[in-house]
Amino acid sequence: MMSVRVKIVLINVSQHVIRLVVILILFLLTRCSPGIFISGKDDYSKLDEFKKIEYEYSMHEGLKFRLLGDYNRAIYFFSRCIDIFPYSDVANFELSNIHAIAGGIDKAVNFASRALEIDPGNIWYYHNIARLHGENDDTRKAIEVYEKAVEVFPYYSDFYFSLAVAHTSTGDYDAALSVYEKLEGIIGLDERVSLAKHRIYMHTSQFDNAHSEIYRLIEEFPDNAQYYGILAEFYGSVGMVNEAIESYEKLFELEPENGMAQLSISEFYITFGRFADAVDYLKAAFINPGLDLIEKIEIFSAVIQERELTGNFAQEIEKVGMILLQEYSDESLVKAVLADFYITVGSFHEAEIILYELYENEPDNQVFAEQLISIISYEGKYKDVIEIGEQVIDSFPDSYIIQFFLGVAYLMKNETDKAIIVFEKTVENNEIDNELKSMVYSYLGDLFHRIEDYDKSDIYFKKSLNIDPYNVVARNNHAYYLALREEHLEKALSYSLKTIETEPENSSFLDTYAWILYKKGRYEESLFYIELAYEKSGSESYEIVKHYGQILIELERFEEAGFFLNKARELTEEHYELDKILKDMNYEIVH
Repeated sequence: MMSVRVKIVLINVSQHVIRLVVILILFLLTRCSPGIFISGKDDYSKLDEFKKIEYEYSMHEGLKFRLLGDYNRAIYFFSRCIDIFPYSDVANFELSNIHAIAGGIDKAVNFASRALEIDPGNIWYYHNIARLHGENDDTRKAIEVYEKAVEVFPYYSDFYFSLAVAHTSTGDYDAALSVYEKLEGIIGLDERVSLAKHRIYMHTSQFDNAHSEIYRLIEEFPDNAQYYGILAEFYGSVGMVNEAIESYEKLFELEPENGMAQLSISEFYITFGRFADAVDYLKAAFINPGLDLIEKIEIFSAVIQERELTGNFAQEIEKVGMILLQEYSDESLVKAVLADFYITVGSFHEAEIILYELYENEPDNQVFAEQLISIISYEGKYKDVIEIGEQVIDSFPDSYIIQFFLGVAYLMKNETDKAIIVFEKTVENNEIDNELKSMVYSYLGDLFHRIEDYDKSDIYFKKSLNIDPYNVVARNNHAYYLALREEHLEKALSYSLKTIETEPENSSFLDTYAWILYKKGRYEESLFYIELAYEKSGSESYEIVKHYGQILIELERFEEAGFFLNKARELTEEHYELDKILKDMNYEIVH
C-alpha cells in the first residue's frame, strides 16, 4: 500500500510536470512564431534584433509566471515588454487581467484601455474593458464600450446582448428594446431575443407585447413545448386561468412526461386554490425520473408553506413525501424536509421519529441536533432534552439554540443552578437575536427570584425590558415578584397595567394586576380583575382560584371565599397553606 508521504510526493511531482509541459508549449510557440505576441508589427520590425530577443524573452517569462500564479514577477516582465515596445497590446492586456485579479481595478482599466487603443480591431479587448467597467459599477462606460463594439463588429450578436443587458440594468428599457430590435433585424427571429423582450415587457406591464413575443415563437416553432409552458405561466400571471390550462394541455400533448411542466402546473393550481389538481401533478412530478432531487425538494418545501393546502390535503401531501422517501431512502435532505412537513401539520411525534433517526445517523450535524432538541422541547420532554443537550453541547459550543432549550429544560425540571449557568452562557453568544436574548434575561430573572437573590433578579428583568420593552411576560413576572415581596408596588402596578393593555384576555396578566391591587389594599378593584381572570380561562389555575378566595376574605364574603379556596385545594397536592386559611376562617375543608 502506498504511503501518504509517497502520495504527496507524487502529487507534487505531477503538478511540477504539468507546469513544465505548459512552459514548454509556451516556449515552442514563442520560438516558432516570433510575432505572435505583438500587433504593431511595422513598429516592432524597427527594433534591433537584441531588443526583439529581449522582448520575446520578457513576454515568455511574463506568461510563464502568470500561469504559475506569481503575479509580481509576471507584472515585472510584462512591464519590461512595454518598456521595450510601448505598442505591445498583448502586454497591456495581460497587465489588465493581472491587476483585475489583484483588485487594482483602476490600473486594470487603464491597461485595458491602452490595449484597445493599440488594437481597436481585437474583439476580446472590447469584452475585457467592458467587463472591467461593469465590475467597477460604471455601467455607463460599459455601455459606451459596447456601443462602439457593435459599430466595429455589427454582426457579432454577443455585443448586442451585452449592450441590451447593460441598458436593462440601468432601467432604460426602451434603449434595451431598441438594441434587441436592431439585433433581430440582423439575425431574424431568435429565441434569446424574444425571451429577453418578453421579460422586459412583463416587467414594464406591457402584457400585450409580452404575449406577442411568445406567440411569435410558437407560430415559428409549433412543436417546441417550452414555449407553451412560458405562455401558460404568462396567462397564469395575468389571471387568465382557462387560457393557461389550455397552454399546459398543449404542452403535455407534445411532452407528456415533462417534469418541469408538472411542477409548473402544480404551482399554478396552488396559486388559484385548486389544491386537489396540484397534488395530482405533484405526485406525477415526484415519480418522474427526469427531475433531480433538489428540484423536487424545493417544490415540496414550497408546498408545505401553503397553510390552506397542508390543512385540507395533509394526507395527500404526506403521500407525496413518502414517494420522495421511497425513491431517495438514504438522503438526509429528504427526511429533513419530511420532518418539516410533519411539524407544519402538527404531527410532532412523526417529526420526532425522523429527527431522532437523522441525529443518530449524523451526530455531528448541528442542524439535526438543534431541530431534534427544539421539537422534543416543544413536546415538553424535558428529560430527553437534558439527555441529548448534555451530550451535544460541548460538540456545538456556539449553538445558542441548544443552549437555550437545555436551559429551558433545566428550568422546567427545577434544576435552577444548571439553568442559570447555561442561560448566562447563552446571552453571551454573539449569534443570539434580541428577542430571544430578552427572553433569556427574563428567565434569569425568574431563576434568581427562586433562589431569593432579588437584586440579580431585578437586574436581569431590567436587562430584558431594555432590549425588548414589549416583552410582556418579563414585565408581568417582574411585577408579580415585586408584589410578592411587597416592594415598589406603584412600579409593579404600572408594569402590570401595560401587560393587560397589550393582552386584555390573558388570565395570568389579569391575575397579576388583581394581586398587586390586593397588596395595595384596593380590594374592590382587585375583585373586579380576579373575576375577569377567572372567566378568561383561569378557573383551572391554582394561583388564580386561590387569589380569588383570598380577595373575598378581605371583603368578608367568607362563604364564597371558602368555596374558592376548597376549589383551589382540588387543583394542588400541597394543602398545608390552604388548610390553614380555611381553619382560620372556621370553614369546612372539603376532602
